[in-house]
Amino acid sequence: MKIRIKVKQLVYFLGLLMVFVFAFNYGTSSSQKLAEADRGVMQAEKSEQILHMIDSAKPDEQLKLIEEYMLKDDSGDLTHIYDVYIGPDGSMYGGGSSEVDTQPEFNLKEQVPYLELYVQSGTSDPAISTAAKLLTYYYDGSGQWEKAAQLLTEARKRLHITRYIYARDELFMLQAKLAAEHEQYDELLRLCADMLLENKNSINSDTYVRISDLLVEYAMSDGKAAEMLKQIQDEMERQKNQMKDGDVVKLQSEQLQGILDRQNKLSSNKIKTGAEVSGTITKSNGEPLAYAGVFLRREEDINRSIFDMEPYQTMTNGKGEYTFKGVVPNSYKLFLGVNLSQISGWTWPVLPDDGWIDLRGQSKVQEDVVFQPLMELKSPVNEDVVRDKTMTFEWEPVAGAAYYNLNIGMKLHSGSTSRAVRQGITTPRVQVQAEDLYYEISGISSYSHGKEQEQLDPLSLLGYANAKNQFSWSVEAYSADGKLLTRSNGYRLSNDLTGNLPFFYLKERTLTEADEMLLAGKLDDAEAMYEADADRDPSDAHSLHMMLMILKGKTSLLRGAGTADAEEKKSMDAQQIDILKKLVELHPTENYYEWLADYYFKQADWNRYNRYYAIAESMRPFKDNSYSDGNHAMALMKQGKTDEAKVYLKKSIENDKSHRFIGAYLALFLYSGGSLDEGIQLAVKYPDRMGYNTPVDWEELLIAMKRESAINPGYKAVLKDKIAQYNHGKDEELKRWQPASESGLTALKNFMTALAHVS
Repeated sequence: MKIRIKVKQLVYFLGLLMVFVFAFNYGTSSSQKLAEADRGVMQAEKSEQILHMIDSAKPDEQLKLIEEYMLKDDSGDLTHIYDVYIGPDGSMYGGGSSEVDTQPEFNLKEQVPYLELYVQSGTSDPAISTAAKLLTYYYDGSGQWEKAAQLLTEARKRLHITRYIYARDELFMLQAKLAAEHEQYDELLRLCADMLLENKNSINSDTYVRISDLLVEYAMSDGKAAEMLKQIQDEMERQKNQMKDGDVVKLQSEQLQGILDRQNKLSSNKIKTGAEVSGTITKSNGEPLAYAGVFLRREEDINRSIFDMEPYQTMTNGKGEYTFKGVVPNSYKLFLGVNLSQISGWTWPVLPDDGWIDLRGQSKVQEDVVFQPLMELKSPVNEDVVRDKTMTFEWEPVAGAAYYNLNIGMKLHSGSTSRAVRQGITTPRVQVQAEDLYYEISGISSYSHGKEQEQLDPLSLLGYANAKNQFSWSVEAYSADGKLLTRSNGYRLSNDLTGNLPFFYLKERTLTEADEMLLAGKLDDAEAMYEADADRDPSDAHSLHMMLMILKGKTSLLRGAGTADAEEKKSMDAQQIDILKKLVELHPTENYYEWLADYYFKQADWNRYNRYYAIAESMRPFKDNSYSDGNHAMALMKQGKTDEAKVYLKKSIENDKSHRFIGAYLALFLYSGGSLDEGIQLAVKYPDRMGYNTPVDWEELLIAMKRESAINPGYKAVLKDKIAQYNHGKDEELKRWQPASESGLTALKNFMTALAHVS
């Protein structure tokens, strides 16, 4: 049985949280939450009333009502029209979410006759553009792309040529996108040329980039497209050289480089045409998610909000089907735009490291999404107060589940946090000792108001030991091979779907005076009181734990690079280690021993590191700990134990879909005599997916090294020497090594630089 565990991901950043806060916000009562949940029924009734009102109105009044209720600002842009946008890496509210309580909701099929009427007879140019865009998605999804193209031409003619340049450009771009997707390349070139000519005095770099994205694939096989791309690049370069704002120049340079990278990607792979990516978005009961937004997002775009310029955006048709054509080689993930009513009671069971679509010359790829019903919780729920030393968490079993993971979250001043506290639970019920929760390290956060000095959040410091805080919990179900089947946290809108709310209070312990002082915001006074309590009673593990948390928090606020901050941090680190050594005697936990091991890793004190690592490993209930395995491999490598290090690194990259330590594995593989060709194959098999760092393309690095080695007889010896320095932690020597450009070692230097960031 493969257990999915993420080590050291103690805080789920707010933008990546896929928790219940999207449906039920902290700070409101249960009755308020139930009232909010009932809005789905009220919206359906309101929608019927609005449609009846439009149908019975006079012609002029009809147009005003259509504009008011169906054509709100930006509603034609797929990046704005949905309540929520969800993907493997997280969820975020959409542009329409602020009006979700007041605006009636219509599906696209319901709107079609009204939108057609508005395109023909409407008076507002922006609203005409919006209606035309929505109709285009509907027609194209229904297999009527020629009708969509004709509609866009007619709508564009109705827009004022100078007053509404942006609206006209949007219709131009949509029509050009249709032409590209349906391989009407002469039409694509004509539309792009017309748009460039019409906007020659006002076009911006964003528009150039969007046109280039459409042309870049076709440019591989057509000289006219390549010529137009060259003109665009020359103009962007000219604009960049005239700019004075450094940030704008940087953005322009990045956009230019992006165009060149996409061209080179196609050229290097000798691919003459892009791939077709298609699929169906449904619920497990067979119901399609009709007219949902679908975004095929490039790897370089995933860590930011979905934005209008992303090239691969579409809408599912009435059957939940979608298609992207002409997709250039890259790594992608699907993201979806949906309205809350579509997914109320359902979840897309996908994890952050899942969902990669790697295009390497395939002609067709199918990627389906199936939503599953949310799990039902039994207890503790609905703000239950737990006073027992043993807590029992219980939920409804899931068919096919081999095990479950339990997460517990808490309210913070600046949001919320959650972490897994039990994994690999084989029954739909588990008992947790309250005292064990008190010593969980839930992640330390800080906040500030305006220009005030940043301060530590006392709620994060006290963690699960806070008898005044409201806690929450969720559970995930997994198959035997580690696939997420479903989860309990998601969206519920109507009373019959609300179920039990996952909130509770843990009041088994009584807050100490020091705890109360901490919650009052008097951090220094609280720290002094904890120290006094620990001096008075050396067995007071809680006070020691809180001293540790406060020191850790203060260390996190020392972000300066100066000598004073470095010395203070060193002193605080030493104090933390003294406290940890006392805590492992009083209340030993895996986290405490990992903390000690990590400290001695950084000190290169391998005897102490090995001792504490072994204890921490013995306390882990499961062995799929990819981060710990990879980090331990780095320690073994620095001790000269390369064979053992390779074993741990291989286990890490096979269990961790982000392949965090693939660079180190490649280095040891090459050091041990592996060829660059074999290394390239490994880099393809285990691509770097580190989401919160810039991923490294190890394949490209090794390909460049292969080219260098072909003309440099001594290359293999230099490679082995530099990796040996890396293995033995000679980081400063490697930093100082600057081979001359004519030495034929530039790619090797880039490889060694990338290795320095593997951790």
